[in-house]
Amino acid sequence: MFRFLLNMSLQNKLLILVILTSIIPITLLATFTYQNSIQVMEEQLSRAEEDKLTQVNKQLSFFFSDMDQMSLYLYRNDMVQRVLAEPETRSHTKKYEDYLAVNDLFDTMTSSMNWTLNLYIIGLNGDRYFTGDYLPRQYDQYMEGWGIFRKANEAKGHLVWNTHQSINHPQGDDIALTGGRLLKDITSGEVLGYLVIDVMNQTMLDLYADTTHEDGHMYLLDGQDYIVSSQPTNKVKGEKFSLDSFNHKDMEGGFVQYVTEEESYVIVHNENEKHDFSFVSMVPDVEVRKLADEFLTLTVVIAVVALIIFSWAAYFLSKTLTRPLYELMELLRRFANGDHTVRFTRNYNDDIGRLGNNFNQMAHKVNHLIKEDYEKEMLLKESELKALQAQINPHFLYNTLETVNWMARMNGVKQISDVVVSLGGMMRYTISRGDNLVPLEDELTQLNHYLTIQKVRYKDKFDVEIDVDQSAWQC
Repeated sequence: MFRFLLNMSLQNKLLILVILTSIIPITLLATFTYQNSIQVMEEQLSRAEEDKLTQVNKQLSFFFSDMDQMSLYLYRNDMVQRVLAEPETRSHTKKYEDYLAVNDLFDTMTSSMNWTLNLYIIGLNGDRYFTGDYLPRQYDQYMEGWGIFRKANEAKGHLVWNTHQSINHPQGDDIALTGGRLLKDITSGEVLGYLVIDVMNQTMLDLYADTTHEDGHMYLLDGQDYIVSSQPTNKVKGEKFSLDSFNHKDMEGGFVQYVTEEESYVIVHNENEKHDFSFVSMVPDVEVRKLADEFLTLTVVIAVVALIIFSWAAYFLSKTLTRPLYELMELLRRFANGDHTVRFTRNYNDDIGRLGNNFNQMAHKVNHLIKEDYEKEMLLKESELKALQAQINPHFLYNTLETVNWMARMNGVKQISDVVVSLGGMMRYTISRGDNLVPLEDELTQLNHYLTIQKVRYKDKFDVEIDVDQSAWQC
């Protein structure tokens, strides 16, 4: 595989290199971004959830403030003070008139409220007034040391709340909170009775209905961590809120991740310290995962687009870088095939441009060397031709002299034959001699040929005597 990559063209190598150097950081960036986006989104979701709970807590404070103002108004109402101060032995007609008066007051008050609740006025004189369909037995035959009545006595005229009592009537399970206030004679301070407020669970749900996430849980807790109300289900109302290996009171604000065998949650806790209530929101981690998956999808799309752009840029870059190299390779091929006129043209003085300039210099030098070699070869051929021509003329003359020799012999002219033979010997010796050093015998023979011709020419006007020791002939 590695050898295969090494044998690939430079363009493909560059293309693969650029794509790999793009894929690796893009993949690492996408993975890192996805992992960190989960944490960031958990924080953002938790901060948003905390802000929602803060707003819900403000609404809860407004609600308690309204309840306090309403109960205080009923406490100080002259008609309520008068009715509760009436003796139990008054006439039925008077009791009925009082009943109508209190009911008109209830109607006036409840018609202007956005809350779902029931009001009960329990008089020590035996009077019972209420806004619901009927009066629960626990309110009719109450015990001063039990539940909300005990708390009202202890508060001595302040509004108090009870969260986990059980009201034994059909609507009991729908009651989230029960408030109680001791009613006294404003002038004498004598106890006249009790005001009881049953707040329906729907009122609590309306406070935080818009803040609950799909598949999430919202809990309203009292100061002892009893569940006052919950969403989406209210089956756990009145139970103690607890989670395995986790205590929400240990949280110093913010959020914490809570993992169970079935699911993982992000838990946000917000307290209403003024009224000793708190909200706990459990948001499934899948909500964060959904946002992270959407972000991952966006990241993948961006990564794919970036990869396409990088791939195109890599192809363009590799093509741009390798095109002049391929042009130079083509020029080398043509030069090797004999076209020595090719030259590389490059407008930039980069590495490839300098390489092309070196090629042009090499081509120029090679052409110069070829020209010099060609000229030398032509001179050598010319010299050889001239030498051949120089050899052809003596051979022709020698052969001609041989012909004359044979003609002289055939005609019996010995003197002509001797001259021709001597002249031919001299010519043959001249043609065949290649070394500067020759045996003395050859030089003597050449001398005899010369003397023979000179004797014929000068008709025996001189004599020559040669005396050389025979032992010196081969020197």
